[in-house]
Amino acid sequence: MRTFVFLLFFSLMSLSFASCNKSIRQKDSSLITFDATKHYASKTMDIHDIANVDYLILETKDSFLYSHCVYITEHYIIALNSYDCSYVFFNRQGKAVSRISRYGQGPEDYMHFWIQTYSEKEDNLYVFSYPNKIQVYNRFGVFKRSLPLRNDSSGEKTNLIDAIFDYNSKYLLCHDKLATKSNSFYLLSKINGEMKDLNIHFDKKISSQITSKQEDGMAMVISFFISSAVPDGKDYILNEYSSDTLFALKPDLKLQAKFVHKPSVGTNTPPILLDGLLDIGQYTFFSAYEMAYDFAKNEGGKENHYVLDNKSGTFYEVTMKNKDYADQDLTVDASNFISGRSSDSKLGFIKLRRDDLEKADSDHKLSGPLKKLFDSMNEEDPFILMIVHFK
Repeated sequence: MRTFVFLLFFSLMSLSFASCNKSIRQKDSSLITFDATKHYASKTMDIHDIANVDYLILETKDSFLYSHCVYITEHYIIALNSYDCSYVFFNRQGKAVSRISRYGQGPEDYMHFWIQTYSEKEDNLYVFSYPNKIQVYNRFGVFKRSLPLRNDSSGEKTNLIDAIFDYNSKYLLCHDKLATKSNSFYLLSKINGEMKDLNIHFDKKISSQITSKQEDGMAMVISFFISSAVPDGKDYILNEYSSDTLFALKPDLKLQAKFVHKPSVGTNTPPILLDGLLDIGQYTFFSAYEMAYDFAKNEGGKENHYVLDNKSGTFYEVTMKNKDYADQDLTVDASNFISGRSSDSKLGFIKLRRDDLEKADSDHKLSGPLKKLFDSMNEEDPFILMIVHFK
């Protein structure tokens, strides 16, 4: 679990918790329900049993520096340099291909660089530029167009998007975490910025933030990061965390109920927020967040990770291991592998930081191909990518 606490007048960043509960597949429907208050049997799995795992070090050059990895496709890995706000494209072998450095205030520049998605088929990188547009570039940084964002009929600003997804050839799928009056999800035309709201009913908007007022009048804010949408074949699973139901957005743009959790998020204290479903065929992984935070102890609420055996309909509380990294517990859910990082629900990655690997190696916890690659790391390599392709 990672927690980020900030003063309100600075930026509101995100916190990762995770926690959830079981469900039972209904006999007469594909709809799944689960009770978030029950206890479920434990199950330990190894990631190598359900996925092909590769380890990779991205090439480091003075002209292609990077600090974070943000997206992966069939042929490319996209990294971000948070120091000069540039994007770096690598091929799947980790070799640098191109760099985009368009941070600025010009009409073809971007003013926000953390929220993006990439369509490999179109060679379009979509970058949210604060406050009211999405800028489109190819992987070499050539500017293509701007997609304007607008206000809805209620007058509420709907352009503070926190996630963009490459939905299909016509639309981007956008999520506005801060929307309180309007719909959190909408489709945005890739051509002209035309918007289509996706209506998901909820009784009361649940904030994903907890605020504590300090004695000096300042406010400390905890923000829970939840995967808002997850690719599922040709569908996307939408998670409006104020609703008790997760919906599948179908290719015909209709919504189909997919997953129901109880007790109701609006009545449970504290609320338990579901993290989106990651269906890899035989198994469906998910997590849930107990939306609570003890500011005195600097501790978040409970987190639980679950797996549904799709054949038997049985749910377990799951612990995921990696035989190459002793005592490493992996969280296999949308937030950690897929959400915002890939358009393929069976392809994802996690970043293995150098300092964590150094400590693990000193404790003799690394083995196999991971140990071999770690021994080849240069001083300037910040991390190793663990690329996971579910079978």
